[in-house]
Amino acid sequence: MKWVKFGVQIFGSDIQALTYAVSKVSKKFDIVDINMGCPAPKVVKNGDGSKLLQNLDLVGQIVENVVKISQVPVTVKIRKGWNKINDVSAIVSKIIEQAGASMITIHGRTRDEFFSGDVDLEAIRKVKETVKIPVIANGNIIDEESALKMFEYTGADGIMIGRASIRKSMDI
Repeated sequence: MKWVKFGVQIFGSDIQALTYAVSKVSKKFDIVDINMGCPAPKVVKNGDGSKLLQNLDLVGQIVENVVKISQVPVTVKIRKGWNKINDVSAIVSKIIEQAGASMITIHGRTRDEFFSGDVDLEAIRKVKETVKIPVIANGNIIDEESALKMFEYTGADGIMIGRASIRKSMDI
């Protein structure tokens, strides 16, 4: 995938609404990212974000339809599952790849964990071993040491730093 200057992130569970949105925005950005990892109650109560990890057929349909309509590569962000009992990260990653996504970002926690506890590096590694498309690792990356550990353990192609970047910028 070429260097990305501007991307847009979308979320939702209504295929028609998502494809309509992508038909309008994909020509203005370098990538379209589908957020299937958001744990926020206001998002999941509508069946969106990480709630989609409980409906893998719909995940595949969404990605396939968005890829068909998009004029740019489509990427997907996920969590490892809804809760500890349901780690679907490897399965859903394969579904996402087969549906035509160009890259996957995985946050190594479940929806129930939100941002607490340790990130599951093994789940991220399994995703990397399962798919051929690039995998970006996310979760608990707060400094050089944790970034290096993430790369070395998971074999990820890249890392995404989320909330820690906000904390670090406040220290400036």
